[in-house]
This record gives sequence, C-alpha cells and structure tokens, in this order.
Amino acid sequence: TNSYKVVITKGATTVPFTDIEGHWSKDYVLEAARLGIVGGYHDAETDTYTFAPKRNATRQEVAAIFCRMMGIDPLSFNNEVLSGVYKDSDSISEWAYNYVKAAYFLNIMTGSVNMEGEREFRCKDNITRQEFFQAISNLLKLDTAAAADYDLSGFKDADKVGKWAIPATKAVVKAGIIEGADGYLNPRENINRGEIAKIVSIINIISPDVK
Repeated sequence: TNSYKVVITKGATTVPFTDIEGHWSKDYVLEAARLGIVGGYHDAETDTYTFAPKRNATRQEVAAIFCRMMGIDPLSFNNEVLSGVYKDSDSISEWAYNYVKAAYFLNIMTGSVNMEGEREFRCKDNITRQEFFQAISNLLKLDTAAAADYDLSGFKDADKVGKWAIPATKAVVKAGIIEGADGYLNPRENINRGEIAKIVSIINIISPDVK
C-alpha cells in the first residue's frame, strides 16, 4: 500500500483521522493523539490519515507508544545495540528500532526466550493482552507484590491468564487500568489500537506524572 506511519505532534488541536467518526474509541484516540502518544497512517494517493482503531497492535508499535508516554527521546539510545540481545533484531522496522531498544534497556519490554534458548522480540507479531498487561506493569513500575492477594475470580476467564502474567494482571486490574469486557479479561487475545488508546488515556488520568 501507499500507507506509512505518521506521528501526531504533541499538543495538536485537530487530528485528521478519517476512520474514527462513530467509533467508540474516538475520544480516547483524539486525547492520546493530543498527548503525542499515538500516531496514524498517511495514504499518499488520497492524502488522508487513518488511525485504524480495529487493527491489532504490533509489539513494536506498543514499544513506541510506551516510549512516547514516558517522554523518552529514542535518539538517546543511538549508541545501544540489539544485535547481541535479540536473535530477530534485523526484522525490527527502522522507524521503531530505537523505541524497541529503549523498551529493552528500560526493562519495559524484554521479549521472550524461544525453545533454542534465544531471546526474540517478535516485533511485528500482534501483542496479546496479557503481554500488554505485563508491559504496562513494567512501564508504570506497579507494585505486583502489593497486588498479590488481589482476587481475579470475578473474571470468567481468570484461569486463562498465563502463570508468568498473573502478578502483572492483578496489578493492572487493581490499579483500575484494565477493566475487562463483559466479565472477561481475554488474556490470550490480541489487543487493538482503539483499546490501547483508551488505556493510554486512562493512565494519563490515573498517573498524570507518568512522563
């Protein structure tokens, strides 16, 4: 396609996304864009911008969003390298490379170890909800120990949360960042861009000093 990623300038008063009118996430998208946290896509043929709220978010997109939330200058990580960290570092998109580096060195998103014992970031994979919960918990440095006794049994699929993700899931739910939908956490499902815009906006309300 002729689309490419575009970052919305922080403080923008208007955002020319053509695909969010009538979508439940519109206000959240506009707020997150105003904060300079989310961007969209430009179509050169029609000279229009879309946000794609229903599109699943990739892991490298989330790394970029988190860095913008923290006000991190990705250029400050120019001297860091990932070639000895991730087996798949060559597959990271150029625009996202320094964001992924920052997310790793700040211990926000550190990838996973495959069956061969090699660490991978899987940059273009869609991020699952429980992966997102873990990363949000890392980003905000939530106290997972204090949330250890939090009861998730109110969610019908609490037993679907991976063991590794339980502490972070309890922490983000206790903090009011994650509410679930119709009594479900859907931890193994992907999370879309509209849902992320909502969470980003909620975090800005709960932790306005996150930057």
